[in-house]
Amino acid sequence: MIKAHSKYNVVHEPTIRQSLISVVILGLLLLFISISPAGAVVTDPEDIWTSEDIVQLDATVSSGMLTVQVTERNALDDFSFHFIEIFLNTDQDHNTGEARVGGVGGTDYRIECLTGMINMFDLHQLPTEDGGEEQTTSFPDIPGASAFVEGNRLTVNLPVNVLGGASAVDVFAVAHEGGNLYGIVGNCDRCPEAGYLDTSTGEAVVRRPGIPLDITFSDSEGDNQYNGQDLTAARFRTFGDQFQIILTLADPVEPLSLSYNLSGSVIMDSDRNLLTGFMGLGDDIPTWGGDVTLVYTVNYLTPMFNLSFGAGSDSFLLFGPPTSDGRWLVQGNRLIMTGSLSVFDARALYVNGGQEEVERRPTDGRMITSVSTSDNLLLSDIMPEGGSAFDTGMGDILDPLVWDPAIIISEDDPEEFGGVSGMDLIRVDVQVVENCLVVMGVLSKWDDTQVGNVFEILLDTDMNAATGEFVSNDQTSGQPAIGADYKVRVYSADEYTDVGYYADLERPNGVIEPHDAIVFARPSSLGPANFTVTIPLEAIGNPTPHIRLFVTTGAILAGRYDVAPPYPIIIHITPSCEGDFNNDGDVDGSDLAIFAADFGRTDCTDDCEGNFDGDGDVDGSDLAVFAADFGRTDCR
Repeated sequence: MIKAHSKYNVVHEPTIRQSLISVVILGLLLLFISISPAGAVVTDPEDIWTSEDIVQLDATVSSGMLTVQVTERNALDDFSFHFIEIFLNTDQDHNTGEARVGGVGGTDYRIECLTGMINMFDLHQLPTEDGGEEQTTSFPDIPGASAFVEGNRLTVNLPVNVLGGASAVDVFAVAHEGGNLYGIVGNCDRCPEAGYLDTSTGEAVVRRPGIPLDITFSDSEGDNQYNGQDLTAARFRTFGDQFQIILTLADPVEPLSLSYNLSGSVIMDSDRNLLTGFMGLGDDIPTWGGDVTLVYTVNYLTPMFNLSFGAGSDSFLLFGPPTSDGRWLVQGNRLIMTGSLSVFDARALYVNGGQEEVERRPTDGRMITSVSTSDNLLLSDIMPEGGSAFDTGMGDILDPLVWDPAIIISEDDPEEFGGVSGMDLIRVDVQVVENCLVVMGVLSKWDDTQVGNVFEILLDTDMNAATGEFVSNDQTSGQPAIGADYKVRVYSADEYTDVGYYADLERPNGVIEPHDAIVFARPSSLGPANFTVTIPLEAIGNPTPHIRLFVTTGAILAGRYDVAPPYPIIIHITPSCEGDFNNDGDVDGSDLAIFAADFGRTDCTDDCEGNFDGDGDVDGSDLAVFAADFGRTDCR
């Protein structure tokens, strides 16, 4: 699925150099650390681009009191408004605390500070469940709590008994503009630039570091459409626990101009897994799962940066304060967006017995992504094109899955419902490619305003009609039947301004998993119309050697209408070969030579062919996997 594209120039620094760069960056951050008798201190470079500029952060825990001091470049007691957020990891564990999408993972509390014309201070206990609410307490309601401003310094005192009795706390602070954001070239300053200030050691610490990377993809000038801006490069990098996106435009970015407008989005498959995410990426076939979309608008009046995580979360979350450390900056013809890696974490959803469960899937910066600009609702420039995607981990441009005429199975179905919209299947196409089962249901027509449709892909993975739900095609002589062990449901719903299309997988034990990224819907009132679903074989238990399926139409609360095709489609599935590196259908000496060349490597942030278990090296465990497949000639 990897292809060299002549249009795009990829700049990928060698892994060793990346590591050295990251070490130097973190080293420079640590140079700003000093330890004083009062506790931990970290200074921050002067950022003249923002009016809210932190120059020093002090924090200590002593005699049952957490004291945090934030010093800014400019006065905090003038006749304006200054917003400062102080994030606390009170158990110093990045696996606990904030569980909401778009938040900084590991943080347990946030102190919200407003100074200047008005002084207000609140403590927010962050939810430990996705969808939970913050518990907010004003400082006047906390015995022993206090906060005050002297010139350019804010001092906050908070008894640790309201923080779970913490004896040591990880702290970082964010200063930002609030209210109307017109007429600025950037927002939000973080101290330290990455990680936290540890009150127990006086050192900057990164609890959840990303994989060192710095990748730039280039794009031709002049390929934008309409009145949108022209992208010429996209750079992705990590430092410490931070992820940074740098977009380069053909023309200067001018947020101080009343007539200027830049808008677009960055879609990220942050855990490299189609089964998570809410938006499918690809061309004709869903290939990757977009977990989060960063939507940006840069202009004079209303610069906005939002995150979208799809169904089950707020439509748009702020990228940045008060809930996270997301920040942005304009420099010449570049737009720079930076935030904690955890802000972009994916999530897996499960519904078991009516109870929804959410599992956070951490990202390390190695994402699959695409970047675009827009003109209102019209796509102007996209990188890369043709449904391809960037791999920030390897520096590759990945091609999407495609239909292969050599392996596709296509079965027609008669029009049994007179071509009624959303009811009549006329063809089913199936193929197995790259360990995925791809199914397309073709309808005579399907109105793009129609809601309440339910389409099912019924999978008999053990070829036994006596297990799973018994489903027969009563329109066919002999009423052929299958036992549906797994069911994929595609349904349409009214989203007020448009129609949304969603997909669920129901397992044999009744657990339902939302997988909206696996479906592409292409309705058409004139017909024909279709929906295409990609099902990773691992999601249905890696069945072999055969499975069979029906595709059905129906409606919510109305049951099934059409069952297609007349007889179930039987698909032969060959177990995958991990070691078929050259994709010639076998694992032989040529593949052994490739594996041997990588054996012993420990720097697999770059491309290691033999790193089967994804642990960053090629060692004995990978050798065992390769040996198990060596000699096979039936690789799919």
